[in-house]
Amino acid sequence: MPEAATPHAAFEATRLSALDASFIALERRGFPMNVGGVVVFDRNAAPPVTREMLRERLLARSQRLRRLGQRLYELPAGAGRPVWADDPHFDIDDHLSEVDVPPPGGLGQVERYVGEQHSLAFDLDKPLWHCTLLNGVEDGRVAVYMRFQHAFVDGLRGIALGAGIFDDPADTQQPAPSMAPRGERTVRPRLGTLLAEAAAEEGARVMRRAWEVTVDGIDPLATLRREARVLQGMLGFLDSPSPQTPLNGKVSTHRRMTFRELDRAALTATRKRHGVDHPSAVLAVVAGALARLFDARGQRCPVVRTLVPLANSRGSVYGNDAAFVLVDLPTGSLTPAERLRAIAQALATARATQLPASRALLRRWDDDSPISNELVAHVGSGDDSAGALVSFLRWPRPPPPLFGHPYRITYPTLPVGARLGLMVGVVEIGGRLAVGLASDPAILPEGQFFVVSMEQTLRALAAG
Repeated sequence: MPEAATPHAAFEATRLSALDASFIALERRGFPMNVGGVVVFDRNAAPPVTREMLRERLLARSQRLRRLGQRLYELPAGAGRPVWADDPHFDIDDHLSEVDVPPPGGLGQVERYVGEQHSLAFDLDKPLWHCTLLNGVEDGRVAVYMRFQHAFVDGLRGIALGAGIFDDPADTQQPAPSMAPRGERTVRPRLGTLLAEAAAEEGARVMRRAWEVTVDGIDPLATLRREARVLQGMLGFLDSPSPQTPLNGKVSTHRRMTFRELDRAALTATRKRHGVDHPSAVLAVVAGALARLFDARGQRCPVVRTLVPLANSRGSVYGNDAAFVLVDLPTGSLTPAERLRAIAQALATARATQLPASRALLRRWDDDSPISNELVAHVGSGDDSAGALVSFLRWPRPPPPLFGHPYRITYPTLPVGARLGLMVGVVEIGGRLAVGLASDPAILPEGQFFVVSMEQTLRALAAG
């Protein structure tokens, strides 16, 4: 492999986790695994935001957020999971674009553009992110669409990373760092280096397993007890029949995005009136919208098993640090309050029984590449364990402005799974609540009906 000319450049690499590698594997199977969001800012007296302004900002930020200039390097013959390392050919212009949203520049026009872009797969030989400045948004607002491959970042970290383009008070106190000459910035990792690191990681894994075998020799039942603790919570739930829903089906590469602002005060009132936490309230809002959808279609679907990611909020700013639980959302003939109580209890049970097992399984998955390959193949072949995914994130700090324009709202964007035709992202940032619906229009063409139903359900819950 050719190297950059400088002999002083250092090679630094970070290996993908098994979960992140699964997102790359799904993308190779034809399922674009894009996450991100559309961040909107209000217009004020500050100068209009231009592509060149964003370009200079991203150039400066790429010095602090090194992953922006890194790509994945594969190992031959499956010798190990891919690694992140600096891309010697990184060009900021490959990752920045500017488009004019068709008039009148409302949410409908933004949704159509984002849906088209969200249907595209990344070039896996380049850094896996893209930033688009959206011109012509209604009321003169400023909008930026950030798109990442899911292996790059999860939802909470995507928000944090996207905030990296916002204003930083430090920028007014010191000059932004300049980009080093390309040859001095990085070298392309040698194949021998990658293989040596993979061998070292495999050796460490073998040593861990050897220790387990030693312990098991002293206590032959240790393995059974350890595996039982890992699997009891999750497998006990998965062994129950998975309810088939109209949301399961063969998913195409086409994506439809639907955005809407929800009433944050109504969510707060719902939580306080019924004594539940935010995730339970959000799941009840989604369940109520599903019930209205199935009723309007004339379909009978009493339960939708839903995948719920629960962020750990630890570790690196990059990659994915979340475990998953499955929650059955009742969508039959219940009152909103009854539905909420059932969901709050189901989520509490899932946290107590499934969450520890889910975290343990992810750790074991990360430690054992054969399990990784088997699970990726299983997901890609059409797993119907869930009918939908619902994600809820809260950003604790008010976002800074963008070149002086004050923050307004963020609409989240999620991928659509191999057999999941509906993904619902709800975020509360800077005192505003928004939903981003990602769907395959062949499975869920009624995106607007669904988000309006979420709004109606939320108001009903807040009213009691």
